[in-house]
Amino acid sequence: MERRKCGARLALMVMLALIVGGLLPSVIRPQTASAGITEPAGNNIAVGHPAMADSQQVSQPASSGDDGDASTFWCANDGNTGHWWMVDLQTYNNLTGAGIDFGVNAYYQYIIQVSQDAIHWRVVANQTSNTDTNPYQYDAFTAVAQRYVRITITGMQAGQWACFAEFKVYAISQGENVAVNKIATADSSQSGEQASNAVDGTVDSSWCPAATPGNHWLQVDLQYVYNLTGAEVIWASAAQNSPSIIETSLDGIHWQPAWLEPQNTHSRQVSYDVFPQVSARYVRLILTARPGASAPCVDEFEVFQPFMKGVDVSTLLLMEENGAVYYENGVRKNFLQILKENGVNYVRVRLWVNPANPPQDQPGVDDLPYVMAMARQIKAFGLQFYLDFHYSDTWADPGHQTVPAAWANETPSQLAQTVHDYTEHVIVQLKSQGTLPDMVQIGNEINCGMLWPTGDICTNSANWANFASYVNAGIAGVNDALSPQEREHIRIALHYAGNYPQWWLNGLISNGVTGFDTIALSWYIFWHGGLSTLEQLIPSLKAQYGRDVIVAEYAYPWTFQNFDSTANSVTSVGSWSNYYPVSPLGQQQLIEDELSTVKDTGGLGAFYWEPGWYAVPGAGWIGGQGDGWENMTQVDQYGNVLKSVSAYSRY
Repeated sequence: MERRKCGARLALMVMLALIVGGLLPSVIRPQTASAGITEPAGNNIAVGHPAMADSQQVSQPASSGDDGDASTFWCANDGNTGHWWMVDLQTYNNLTGAGIDFGVNAYYQYIIQVSQDAIHWRVVANQTSNTDTNPYQYDAFTAVAQRYVRITITGMQAGQWACFAEFKVYAISQGENVAVNKIATADSSQSGEQASNAVDGTVDSSWCPAATPGNHWLQVDLQYVYNLTGAEVIWASAAQNSPSIIETSLDGIHWQPAWLEPQNTHSRQVSYDVFPQVSARYVRLILTARPGASAPCVDEFEVFQPFMKGVDVSTLLLMEENGAVYYENGVRKNFLQILKENGVNYVRVRLWVNPANPPQDQPGVDDLPYVMAMARQIKAFGLQFYLDFHYSDTWADPGHQTVPAAWANETPSQLAQTVHDYTEHVIVQLKSQGTLPDMVQIGNEINCGMLWPTGDICTNSANWANFASYVNAGIAGVNDALSPQEREHIRIALHYAGNYPQWWLNGLISNGVTGFDTIALSWYIFWHGGLSTLEQLIPSLKAQYGRDVIVAEYAYPWTFQNFDSTANSVTSVGSWSNYYPVSPLGQQQLIEDELSTVKDTGGLGAFYWEPGWYAVPGAGWIGGQGDGWENMTQVDQYGNVLKSVSAYSRY
């Protein structure tokens, strides 16, 4: 968080008159769905995907049925029943349901079908007897690894045609595919159909083993240890679906089965396998021989880890010590419990060296004993733990990197050794109580270096070597506290605030920094730019540096009201309020959009900064001051959870 730094897609429901050939009546669209109508879990993934229909009008084409615009319609070109509309999702998804906005207070009867190949269809919703006239209809169902969804209108109220404003398809992500562009090997390959084709992120190429009898295998080195929850095999055709076994390994030598399907006789083009979470670096797909069948080809082998739906709640113990309480639907709960029940799976906590020193003047806040207590709570709730070293007694950000008072007189070489020893000590202490972090961040928003003045690279480029030595010392401190097996399980991140981190990464790498696997970004849209920029940046960084990318900090205001005597840090969002109104709903939409952007571009996750830090006396920015963040939280001024907390459960 940068201390110095002092559109919602809201659909406006309007009256519409739809006259098709003079036969359809004028209709009024209601502003909200009827009470009791609940959208399926997950996100609408149909918007903008290719759509087709057996019949359409020039002004109401099939493409209008999933364009995200409630004022446009798909309509068949006559009043008959039996017309169908279909969307190609272009990738295989685990579907949770569908929703239709018919745009008229009249009943429609229909069936919804899903398919992997647009040839073989399965009915997932049968509403052929529906008489509900609510224009919004939702159907919840479970359909694993499907690409096509089709609705067929089987009946409708007198005077209506097959027609709707928007067809939505809901899905819950199976996680992040961490196999893309990783190192793939195989026991054999045919010419031009090498192992790397199975992890290149496209179904336009295939790995085909040699056409010889017996079993064949494909192995992927993920390069780092991930917590895996499933895998997906996209076969070159449904007919090539093969009996298979999936194995995982930490070292590439000792293997354990994660999924067994040795007798598979399914004729599916996609096999999606969910297995209990397992930590692994290597994944192997074994194709077991099917008598009389030729060796199958694999278009894509995907391996998934859960998307990091994170928060930074570093002030939580301070809040609780000063009387803060949290409520969800009027029921008092532990804030971590609320977050977990709403989908959060990762928690970030900052660490200061000695915050009792000026200017922080907060003894016992975010120091090592405090962080150890937080780690115990985090692990007790079954959440993953992200440790953020500030290497300062107070806030560290692009404009502030104050060396701890106890280290102030040290030379650069002494500072590097101190960083190493301090880091190692912290990790050893956490390890001793069974709460090792799952990810460690070396420095906070270190755009201009760390441990100023000797590590300040923005005012003196000669300090690059010092800065790099401090970063390497922190990484070495983590490594030296762990066994090789323990080290495999912990990610190490370097943190930059905003856009254009390439110069900084190039400088670190050219000065010998190694051993980090994650690029962490701060991305507050009102400070750092729009999500379209982030959408381009994440895949670019992954491709250029071969590291994973996360958003370590983001947030958005739900109000501009101030609830204490300390000025709020964010008092304007500029033109972003045209897209994301400063309201609980606007905040929710920003969270959903930022999570979607990170996930859809291959980022591993995103962390909302301080969602529970509402104004409570004694829990301020520094000792004796108030809270400048209470308008950015996901709770109101009384600790009641805002609706935006539900955003995490959709990812």
